Amino acid sequence: MCYRWVIVFACFIISITGYGTYFSVTLFYTHIVNEFHWSNSLVSGSISLGLIMYGVFALPMGWCADRFGPRITMIVAGLFISGGTYLGFYISEPWHLYALYGGMTAIGMGGAWAPLVATISRWFEKQRGLAIGIGSIGGGIGTLFYAPLTECLIQEFGWRLAYQWLGIISGILIITAALFLTKDPTKNFYWWFYTKYKLFQKQCPIDNAAVVSDALEQSLNTSSSKNLSKIIKDPIFWKMINTFGLWWFSGAIATVTLAPFVLEKGFDYELSAAVVVAFALGNGIGRVVMGLAGDAVGELKVYQIGLISAGLATLGLIVTADLISIFLLFILLGIGFGGSGTQLTTISIKLFGLEAAGALMGSVLAIIGVFAAVGVFLSGLIHDFTGSYYWSYMLCTFVFLLSALLSQQLINGRVRKN
Repeated sequence: MCYRWVIVFACFIISITGYGTYFSVTLFYTHIVNEFHWSNSLVSGSISLGLIMYGVFALPMGWCADRFGPRITMIVAGLFISGGTYLGFYISEPWHLYALYGGMTAIGMGGAWAPLVATISRWFEKQRGLAIGIGSIGGGIGTLFYAPLTECLIQEFGWRLAYQWLGIISGILIITAALFLTKDPTKNFYWWFYTKYKLFQKQCPIDNAAVVSDALEQSLNTSSSKNLSKIIKDPIFWKMINTFGLWWFSGAIATVTLAPFVLEKGFDYELSAAVVVAFALGNGIGRVVMGLAGDAVGELKVYQIGLISAGLATLGLIVTADLISIFLLFILLGIGFGGSGTQLTTISIKLFGLEAAGALMGSVLAIIGVFAAVGVFLSGLIHDFTGSYYWSYMLCTFVFLLSALLSQQLINGRVRKN
């Protein structure tokens, strides 16, 4: 087996565990509000801070992966995710919630995307969209595994002990998987075998050869590529950020409010957990299938299809009260949201190259995290004023479609030219 697929599998485990643990907050949300009688905006504000800080720390985590390699970076990130989750047991004041979601856990989550997708991108040229879709699938299906586990732990032990168990599980899995990561083919034993004995050419004759050659060329001649400071001065970068930011604005609202939205419609906690699973299932399917489609027909086109699908799904959720329809629409929402999310990396790499891939994807996440934080906080505020998530989901519909419209600006950029 090509070692590049070992890299993908390790990233798969890390992303599932990191995102599954972090976004289990949607199942703790109502329990915390009910126990402490805190407002929705107060609780959602801690999540908003977390989304900002998670993005902010993605930049230094991405830089660390470029500089020190993804292995040590993800071990450190795993310790922060595990520790921040474990300490959820001690929450008793609002500032505890902010310190954990906006501080400790958010620092660790900064490593759960940018270093992973940057590492995968260095190992793949062909099939890059598929590989990124699989490796980053945890951003979609993490809750598919962790929502039932979290709900079971909450029902069995209460929400406090559930935090501790999740912290222990996440630490073991992330740190173990991180041991298998390496930056790129030129930093791995694979490169030595490849150049000395050509042992793996029969198994991976074309794609890895191109990636190894490209990686070696970049290591010898980095002046031919843009560095991050030049990238952020490019107008195309900010056009890209606008549409990615709007994608995450709506996506964050939907992800965080899944369970409360279903409870508002009159269903119980078990069904709300099941709907979270349905969304996660669709998200995972979207990341893989639409990642593969992006390789075949173009990243930007698939990105737009995903946004339109997500927008139509949120509109449908507003008007339906039928349980089957809700499940199907959340699956569609997951497919559209997750499928367009895979294209964030493929579009970014196609526009700006691999040289500073970790820092590039970290900077993207850092900036669009502000959009997400505003969206989550605004949805909590809207609920406090209206007593409903109706207007939040109307806003999601509009913003998803607006993002698809604005992404058309990239047609005249290097995505089409490449």
